[in-house]
Amino acid sequence: MKVRVAAVIEKDEKVLLMHYNYSGTVVHNLPGGNLEFGEKMRECLMRELIEELTIETTVSEEPIFSGEMHLNGQDTLHVIYRAEICSGEPVINPIETSAEGFEWVDFSRLRELNLYPNVSEHIEKWKSKMLDQPFIGVINQQWY
Repeated sequence: MKVRVAAVIEKDEKVLLMHYNYSGTVVHNLPGGNLEFGEKMRECLMRELIEELTIETTVSEEPIFSGEMHLNGQDTLHVIYRAEICSGEPVINPIETSAEGFEWVDFSRLRELNLYPNVSEHIEKWKSKMLDQPFIGVINQQWY
């Protein structure tokens, strides 16, 4: 099973999302990436944020939530943390990511977007302090 860590980074009631274009479809994701062998999850997330967005962050000790996805013959555990920018401003590094850009999106708009992983509902519950368990189960996701 592959492990992907990602961050909810907030600013002015907005969340930082990266966006991609897959065959003409815009797909957003929470910034993050896949663990390398022997790497700890929080360390991976901090590394990915530096590599892809040129920002240094502090990452919460515990994840906000996690869930598993079974898509195209690949099993992935998605682990979502809260992170705060402590140095730098986001800038896409095209050497490290295929993202076309990033944007700050109102939390209220998350359900309108093609979000990977598809966790808009769980982010809303977390924001309203109504997320009752840290493991959300299987994430239903389409692929683009």
